Amino acid sequence: MENKGRIINFRPLVFVGLILIIGILISSLTIFYNSTYTIILFCLLFLSFIWLSFYLLKSKNYKTFITVCVSLLVLLVGVFSFFNVKAIADNSNYSSDAFVSGYVVEVKEINSNGYQVVVEGELDGKLNKILLDVSAEFNVYVGSRVEFNGDIYKIDYNSNDVNLYPLINNQYYAATNIKNFKVYAEFNSVSSRLKYIIISRLKSYMPNGYGFSYALLVGDTSYLSSDSLSGFRYTGVAHIFAVSGLHVGFLYAFLSLIFKFLKVKSKTSSFIILFLIFLYVWFCGFSASCLRAFIIISINLLSKILDFKYDKISALFLSAIIVLFINPFYLFDLGFLLSYFAYSSIVLLTKPTTKFFERFLPSKVAVYLAPYFAVYLGILPISLTSFGYYSAFSMFFNMIIVPIISIVFILNLFAVLSLLITPYLSFLCVLPEICFV
Repeated sequence: MENKGRIINFRPLVFVGLILIIGILISSLTIFYNSTYTIILFCLLFLSFIWLSFYLLKSKNYKTFITVCVSLLVLLVGVFSFFNVKAIADNSNYSSDAFVSGYVVEVKEINSNGYQVVVEGELDGKLNKILLDVSAEFNVYVGSRVEFNGDIYKIDYNSNDVNLYPLINNQYYAATNIKNFKVYAEFNSVSSRLKYIIISRLKSYMPNGYGFSYALLVGDTSYLSSDSLSGFRYTGVAHIFAVSGLHVGFLYAFLSLIFKFLKVKSKTSSFIILFLIFLYVWFCGFSASCLRAFIIISINLLSKILDFKYDKISALFLSAIIVLFINPFYLFDLGFLLSYFAYSSIVLLTKPTTKFFERFLPSKVAVYLAPYFAVYLGILPISLTSFGYYSAFSMFFNMIIVPIISIVFILNLFAVLSLLITPYLSFLCVLPEICFV
């Protein structure tokens, strides 16, 4: 009988990825509800897997059997991902006037009153992340070593108004009544030291646009005014300040053009590009969207080097599996969701959207419009759920802004690198600053 083809091809990585996501979702019930729900659902799925495994063995379908076994292991990882958080939250006690020494790992907000920062410090003999407010009189940067006394309390994850942001960042505590706060001129990593040098020099040589420059480079919007950031959000282009696949894509395209112009061998250039992009992703803090883009680009380049067939959907789910293995809480991170929904919509919707537009538009125009419209449709439900609104004109703003930002991003990168080399090259900051002002 002639094979007429399948509507949906079975992709093992897609199956494994979906099982991991289901496992994490089941595990999250331990935070919002009772652990009993998690145990019941897990037992039902476990028994289903056992039955399916015996059925596949009996029918001698060994390839699918291996996929099911791997999926079962992945399900276990997903299901038990939140139990550690539950144990920490349940066993954490209130500490009055505790002494904490550690490093700033995140500056969440900067205003005239001061900072809201996350400090990773030792508490009860263990490293934990603690949220606190700091006065504006202190100069606090990511990586700065700090000491303080304060009242430490656990964040309640069992309330109806649960905030998943701390979970994503493994932050279980907050501090109040801060006393004896001290900042030291020490940094916990090379990347933190580099970021401090960059923001310091940008403030000196790009005084009117340093916040935009720094946000575009590393995704830290804490140096942008709330009015400026709100304006970008309402127009639907605030994503240019969240280091994501867009930025990694700009860098990949630019490096590819350079090596192609220099006529460097394909394999050699591929490894150099991967290394340089890895350095950039490391510098930006390995955010979920950055990791997604880096992994997908790596799979794409390695498939060319090793002469393997590249499948976009399988690559997407493999990247999701790796990212969620690193941190299962990323499944509830807005950046993760927007990044994966956006890329998924490009992969799945661009082709049918292009065909639709070609009915009444020239082919080149349809090809240009299709990806933007696909992304618009893909992230619409996430934006409406998270922000309560979505600009009807965001697609048109992005069609104008994204090509311009691709050029500004490269100019800004050159300007920042020149300032790191020597302040005498500060004249290179003139053009990017004009763009930002």
